[in-house]
Amino acid sequence: TYTGSKKNSFTVSEWINTFATENLNLNSENFYSIGQLKHKVGSNKKEKISPFPLLPLEFNASNDQIEIKAAYLHASEDTEDAKKHGILIHWLLSKIQSKADVDAAIKQGLLLGYFDSGEAQTLKIKLQEIIEAPEIKKYFLPEQHCLIEAEMILPEGEVLRPDRIIFEENETILIDYKTGKENHPKYAQQLQKYENALMDMGYPNIKKLLVYVDQLNIISLN
Repeated sequence: TYTGSKKNSFTVSEWINTFATENLNLNSENFYSIGQLKHKVGSNKKEKISPFPLLPLEFNASNDQIEIKAAYLHASEDTEDAKKHGILIHWLLSKIQSKADVDAAIKQGLLLGYFDSGEAQTLKIKLQEIIEAPEIKKYFLPEQHCLIEAEMILPEGEVLRPDRIIFEENETILIDYKTGKENHPKYAQQLQKYENALMDMGYPNIKKLLVYVDQLNIISLN
């Protein structure tokens, strides 16, 4: 620390000059150096990325309007748990051809780590409630011919994926599972698309069922 004469008007360069003059042996050129100059290590130069085109962004909503789902405004641990529960039930139902497959579906979910043993019992009870519901229990019998999440591709390229289609001799049954708040008109439009596609494929007499798994409310749309 330099403790030479104090002067409020001193700048840092003046302090250094005073210190060097009084304490260092300067050469004839009045120059003093310390340490060794080393070459710069590394580089901050960024790699250049080749230009690439971006597709134009299209927004259908009004420029003066912002829409936020109410669920996000009132999100809580309970609602997140309910969403997770609904997703897991939907996944388990996609693994069940008949009621005999419940235990195997639960075991598969455990092995994949989708839920723990504590949740497994609750999920199993809910599954059994759904497939034993009087309105649909006959559609989970082992002898039923059904397709689960079968893809149907429309002529214009749209892909439809009904949750469950049961083929009987004189009737075809469409079942779609929904979680969360009931919205019959919205889901009715979706099931109508499924029905139209099946009719184009030659399947008449189509019955449409919405299964709200949270409340276990089953709605016939015929």
